[in-house]
Amino acid sequence: MIDRLKLPLAVFGLACLARSALAEPFPPFDEGAANPSFAAFRAELTAIVEARDLARLEPLLDPAIRISFGADNGAAAALAEFRDDPGRWEELAAILSLGGKFETPDLFIAPYTFFAELSGDSFNTAVVIATDVNVRAGPSTATAAINALSYEAVALAPDALAAPGWVRIRLADGTLGYVSADFIRLVLDYRAGFALQDGVWRIQFFLAGD
Repeated sequence: MIDRLKLPLAVFGLACLARSALAEPFPPFDEGAANPSFAAFRAELTAIVEARDLARLEPLLDPAIRISFGADNGAAAALAEFRDDPGRWEELAAILSLGGKFETPDLFIAPYTFFAELSGDSFNTAVVIATDVNVRAGPSTATAAINALSYEAVALAPDALAAPGWVRIRLADGTLGYVSADFIRLVLDYRAGFALQDGVWRIQFFLAGD
Protein backbone atom coordinates (compact mmCIF):
# COMPACT_ATOMS: atom_id res chain seq x y z
CA MET A 1 0.00 0.00 0.00
CA ILE A 2 1.24 3.51 -0.85
CA ASP A 3 1.92 5.69 2.16
CA ARG A 4 0.14 8.91 1.18
CA LEU A 5 2.03 10.91 3.79
CA LYS A 6 5.41 9.91 2.35
CA LEU A 7 4.46 10.34 -1.30
CA PRO A 8 4.50 14.16 -1.34
CA LEU A 9 7.91 14.09 0.36
CA ALA A 10 9.23 11.70 -2.26
CA VAL A 11 7.93 13.90 -5.07
CA PHE A 12 9.44 16.95 -3.38
CA GLY A 13 12.77 15.15 -3.13
CA LEU A 14 12.74 14.36 -6.85
CA ALA A 15 11.96 17.98 -7.62
CA CYS A 16 14.91 19.12 -5.52
CA LEU A 17 17.19 16.69 -7.32
CA ALA A 18 15.99 17.99 -10.66
CA ARG A 19 16.63 21.57 -9.64
CA SER A 20 20.05 20.88 -8.21
CA ALA A 21 21.05 19.52 -11.60
CA LEU A 22 20.23 22.89 -13.14
CA ALA A 23 21.75 25.24 -10.57
CA GLU A 24 23.84 25.08 -7.40
CA PRO A 25 21.95 25.44 -4.09
CA PHE A 26 23.08 28.52 -2.20
CA PRO A 27 20.77 29.14 0.76
CA PRO A 28 21.00 32.42 2.68
CA PHE A 29 23.08 32.62 5.85
CA ASP A 30 23.75 35.28 8.46
CA GLU A 31 26.47 35.15 11.11
CA GLY A 32 25.77 38.71 12.24
CA ALA A 33 22.92 37.88 14.60
CA ALA A 34 25.29 35.80 16.77
CA ASN A 35 27.41 38.84 17.66
CA PRO A 36 25.48 41.16 20.01
CA SER A 37 27.55 44.29 19.35
CA PHE A 38 27.36 43.87 15.60
CA ALA A 39 23.66 43.02 15.72
CA ALA A 40 22.98 46.24 17.65
CA PHE A 41 25.06 48.24 15.17
CA ARG A 42 23.22 46.71 12.22
CA ALA A 43 19.84 47.47 13.77
CA GLU A 44 20.89 51.09 14.32
CA LEU A 45 22.25 51.38 10.77
CA THR A 46 19.06 49.87 9.34
CA ALA A 47 17.00 52.54 11.12
CA ILE A 48 19.33 55.26 9.81
CA VAL A 49 18.99 53.95 6.26
CA GLU A 50 15.21 53.79 6.54
CA ALA A 51 15.21 57.43 7.69
CA ARG A 52 17.87 58.41 5.13
CA ASP A 53 19.56 60.36 7.89
CA LEU A 54 22.94 61.65 6.70
CA ALA A 55 23.81 63.23 10.04
CA ARG A 56 23.48 59.92 11.87
CA LEU A 57 25.19 58.02 9.07
CA GLU A 58 28.36 60.14 9.09
CA PRO A 59 29.85 58.89 12.40
CA LEU A 60 29.32 55.30 11.26
CA LEU A 61 31.54 55.76 8.21
CA ASP A 62 35.22 54.87 8.31
CA PRO A 63 36.98 58.19 7.49
CA ALA A 64 38.82 56.29 4.74
CA ILE A 65 35.78 54.34 3.51
CA ARG A 66 36.20 52.86 0.03
CA ILE A 67 33.30 53.54 -2.32
CA SER A 68 35.15 52.88 -5.58
CA PHE A 69 38.24 51.23 -6.99
CA GLY A 70 39.54 54.64 -8.02
CA ALA A 71 40.79 57.61 -6.04
CA ASP A 72 37.41 59.08 -5.10
CA ASN A 73 37.04 57.58 -1.62
CA GLY A 74 36.63 58.76 1.95
CA ALA A 75 33.72 59.77 4.16
CA ALA A 76 33.05 63.09 2.41
CA ALA A 77 32.75 61.38 -0.98
CA ALA A 78 30.50 58.70 0.49
CA LEU A 79 28.18 61.27 2.08
CA ALA A 80 27.96 63.12 -1.23
CA GLU A 81 26.89 59.90 -2.98
CA PHE A 82 24.19 59.21 -0.39
CA ARG A 83 23.02 62.82 -0.61
CA ASP A 84 22.85 62.92 -4.41
CA ASP A 85 21.77 59.38 -5.29
CA PRO A 86 18.76 57.80 -3.54
CA GLY A 87 19.77 54.49 -5.06
CA ARG A 88 22.68 54.28 -2.61
CA TRP A 89 20.25 54.11 0.31
CA GLU A 90 18.29 51.38 -1.45
CA GLU A 91 21.44 49.38 -2.12
CA LEU A 92 22.59 49.61 1.49
CA ALA A 93 19.12 48.62 2.71
CA ALA A 94 19.23 45.53 0.50
CA ILE A 95 22.71 44.62 1.72
CA LEU A 96 21.67 44.90 5.37
CA SER A 97 18.70 42.59 4.78
CA LEU A 98 20.69 39.82 3.09
CA GLY A 99 22.91 38.45 5.85
CA GLY A 100 26.61 37.78 5.49
CA LYS A 101 29.55 36.44 7.46
CA PHE A 102 32.59 37.42 9.49
CA GLU A 103 35.82 37.28 7.52
CA THR A 104 37.55 37.95 10.83
CA PRO A 105 36.06 38.63 14.29
CA ASP A 106 36.36 42.36 13.49
CA LEU A 107 35.16 42.37 9.86
CA PHE A 108 31.66 41.44 8.67
CA ILE A 109 30.94 41.33 4.94
CA ALA A 110 27.46 41.44 3.42
CA PRO A 111 25.43 40.35 1.56
CA TYR A 112 25.74 36.57 1.73
CA THR A 113 25.50 36.44 -2.07
CA PHE A 114 29.01 37.90 -2.33
CA PHE A 115 30.40 34.53 -1.27
CA ALA A 116 28.91 32.53 -4.15
CA GLU A 117 30.84 31.56 -7.24
CA LEU A 118 30.48 28.85 -9.86
CA SER A 119 33.66 27.16 -11.08
CA GLY A 120 35.69 29.80 -9.27
CA ASP A 121 34.20 32.59 -11.41
CA SER A 122 32.54 35.31 -9.35
CA PHE A 123 32.35 37.61 -12.40
CA ASN A 124 29.78 35.38 -14.09
CA THR A 125 27.79 34.18 -11.08
CA ALA A 126 24.48 35.43 -9.69
CA VAL A 127 22.28 34.20 -6.84
CA VAL A 128 18.51 33.76 -6.85
CA ILE A 129 17.43 35.27 -3.51
CA ALA A 130 13.89 33.94 -3.11
CA THR A 131 11.88 30.75 -3.47
CA ASP A 132 10.08 29.50 -6.58
CA VAL A 133 11.42 32.26 -8.81
CA ASN A 134 10.34 31.78 -12.41
CA VAL A 135 12.92 31.41 -15.14
CA ARG A 136 11.21 32.74 -18.26
CA ALA A 137 11.80 32.21 -21.95
CA GLY A 138 12.04 35.95 -22.52
CA PRO A 139 12.43 39.18 -20.53
CA SER A 140 8.73 39.58 -19.80
CA THR A 141 6.13 38.10 -17.47
CA ALA A 142 4.09 37.46 -20.60
CA THR A 143 6.55 34.79 -21.73
CA ALA A 144 6.44 31.18 -20.61
CA ALA A 145 8.00 30.07 -17.33
CA ILE A 146 10.45 27.33 -18.31
CA ASN A 147 11.69 26.51 -14.80
CA ALA A 148 11.77 27.79 -11.24
CA LEU A 149 14.67 28.27 -8.84
CA SER A 150 14.96 28.76 -5.09
CA TYR A 151 18.06 30.21 -3.42
CA GLU A 152 20.50 28.95 -6.02
CA ALA A 153 23.68 30.17 -7.68
CA VAL A 154 23.46 30.39 -11.46
CA ALA A 155 25.75 31.31 -14.32
CA LEU A 156 25.23 34.54 -16.20
CA ALA A 157 24.54 34.22 -19.92
CA PRO A 158 25.97 36.51 -22.61
CA ASP A 159 24.36 39.97 -22.55
CA ALA A 160 23.11 39.17 -19.06
CA LEU A 161 21.94 42.72 -18.35
CA ALA A 162 20.81 43.77 -21.82
CA ALA A 163 17.10 43.72 -20.93
CA PRO A 164 16.27 46.31 -18.23
CA GLY A 165 14.74 44.72 -15.16
CA TRP A 166 15.85 41.21 -16.12
CA VAL A 167 18.95 39.04 -15.82
CA ARG A 168 19.74 36.47 -18.49
CA ILE A 169 21.10 33.23 -17.04
CA ARG A 170 22.38 29.88 -18.23
CA LEU A 171 21.31 26.73 -16.41
CA ALA A 172 23.65 23.77 -16.06
CA ASP A 173 21.93 21.92 -18.91
CA GLY A 174 22.62 24.87 -21.23
CA THR A 175 19.12 26.31 -21.13
CA LEU A 176 19.01 30.10 -21.38
CA GLY A 177 16.35 32.06 -19.57
CA TYR A 178 15.49 35.29 -17.80
CA VAL A 179 14.93 36.04 -14.12
CA SER A 180 13.40 39.25 -12.80
CA ALA A 181 16.12 41.50 -11.36
CA ASP A 182 14.01 41.79 -8.20
CA PHE A 183 14.84 38.18 -7.30
CA ILE A 184 18.46 37.73 -8.34
CA ARG A 185 21.70 39.40 -7.33
CA LEU A 186 25.05 39.45 -9.09
CA VAL A 187 27.96 38.34 -6.91
CA LEU A 188 29.87 41.52 -7.78
CA ASP A 189 26.91 43.80 -7.14
CA TYR A 190 27.12 46.23 -4.21
CA ARG A 191 28.55 44.79 -1.01
CA ALA A 192 29.74 46.30 2.24
CA GLY A 193 32.35 45.60 4.88
CA PHE A 194 31.70 46.58 8.48
CA ALA A 195 34.80 46.82 10.67
CA LEU A 196 35.18 47.09 14.44
CA GLN A 197 37.51 50.05 15.01
CA ASP A 198 38.45 51.08 18.56
CA GLY A 199 35.32 49.42 19.89
CA VAL A 200 33.00 51.02 17.30
CA TRP A 201 31.52 49.34 14.23
CA ARG A 202 31.87 51.40 11.05
CA ILE A 203 31.32 50.92 7.33
CA GLN A 204 34.77 50.23 5.90
CA PHE A 205 33.76 49.79 2.27
CA PHE A 206 30.60 50.03 0.16
CA LEU A 207 31.19 49.34 -3.52
CA ALA A 208 30.38 47.26 -6.58
CA GLY A 209 32.44 45.64 -9.32
CA ASP A 210 35.99 44.41 -9.11
